[in-house]
Amino acid sequence: MGSQAETFPTHAGKTLESIDASDPSLTTKYLSSILHRDGAFIARNLVPKALCERIRADLRPSFESAISDESGFFPSTTKRAYSVLAKSDACGELVVNPLFQDLAESILTSHYTYWEGQKQLHVSGKPQIASIVGFRVEPGGKQQALHRDDADYHTRNIDMPVMLGCVTVRPLSFDLLFLLKR
Repeated sequence: MGSQAETFPTHAGKTLESIDASDPSLTTKYLSSILHRDGAFIARNLVPKALCERIRADLRPSFESAISDESGFFPSTTKRAYSVLAKSDACGELVVNPLFQDLAESILTSHYTYWEGQKQLHVSGKPQIASIVGFRVEPGGKQQALHRDDADYHTRNIDMPVMLGCVTVRPLSFDLLFLLKR
C-alpha cells in the first residue's frame, strides 16, 4: 500500500498519512491502525468528483441562506447546512460509502458484558448517525484550534471514541480527511 505523508497545518507540525481509497489491497484494519496512531488520515479517490459536485449543488441554497451564528462560535465565513440527508440524495450516497461504513463500524462498535440474574450476557452496539452538518468555509476563514467535538456527549478521555468525521479538506481535489474523535 503506497502512501505518502503530507504536512498537516498545525502548530504541532505533524504529518498525516495519505492513502488511495481505490487501492484494492487497502483494509479496514490498516486504516483503523492509522486512525488509532495518528487520529486522522487523508483518503484520495474515496468518492467520485461527480458526487462531490452534486453535494455542492444540493447544499448551495442552504449555504447561501445561512444565518450568521449570533453566539460567535462560527465566524461569518463559515456557512452551515443542516438536515443534509433530507436535502441531498448525494449526501446519502456519501454516508453509505462502504469504506467509510466499514471503518466506522470497526472503530465505533461498542462491546459490553453485563449480568442478568445469574447469567452473563454480551452485547454489541453498532454506530448510528446522530447528526450530519455541512460546512462551507469561505475565503478569509480562520483555522479552528484543535478541539474535540465529543464534548457534547460528556465522554472522558479514557472512554472509547464516539465520533468519526469525514471532511472535504480540498474542495478542488476532493480529498477527504478522516478524523477520529476521541
